[in-house]
Amino acid sequence: MKILIVAAMDNEIAIVLDKLKENKIDVKEIEGFKFYLGSLYNKEIILVQSGVGRINSGILITIAKLNFDFDLIINIGIAGGLKELSIYDIVVGEKTIYGDVDVTSYLNKYTYGQMSGCPRYFEGSKRVLDLIKGDKDVHFGTICSCDKFTTSDEEVRKLINNYFSDLNVLAFDMESACFAQACYRLSIDFIAIRFISDIIGSAFQSDVYAKNEEDVQKFEKCNNYILRILEKI
Repeated sequence: MKILIVAAMDNEIAIVLDKLKENKIDVKEIEGFKFYLGSLYNKEIILVQSGVGRINSGILITIAKLNFDFDLIINIGIAGGLKELSIYDIVVGEKTIYGDVDVTSYLNKYTYGQMSGCPRYFEGSKRVLDLIKGDKDVHFGTICSCDKFTTSDEEVRKLINNYFSDLNVLAFDMESACFAQACYRLSIDFIAIRFISDIIGSAFQSDVYAKNEEDVQKFEKCNNYILRILEKI
């Protein structure tokens, strides 16, 4: 089995990369993206950093698809969590959706958060979800993606109450739905798994985020969970 693992920032994949480097790896640089090719648990692994935001996400998935064969994409990284969660919790994206897409004013067949030509939300990989659905130390729900750093609890509650009350939204980030849309368009199996770096609307949220984003070791729990999934698959 071949698996592409992608994250927006280098710290988010550092521990998995160190594990991958325990065996022989190849490095291929394509259009500014550095792809690390190796193996873990008898699976072929391709590991890459995309950069932050939706444009980088779409470009990366397209370049990867054109240059490599793989069966599954796993997106890992950090996200802001709702106050029901705690810092360092892990959220598995059963679904991903946009929090800032609205084409309803001229395309009334769509709902808020739904991109034109796409389903209301993007489903996470059934293969992975079936494998890990019994895991007790993670949260399963919807990850919402916006092109901004989300800091207002009042804003996200209003968004959820108005549009996503049926979706169990747990976390906000800037890439998951973007990766998912690209994978939907290219018929690639995809799942997002996020580590909560900050709690939306909490005191000193930006400072907490910055501290956790800079400390590679803070990503150990999430990276180790990814390694557990790779071992199971």
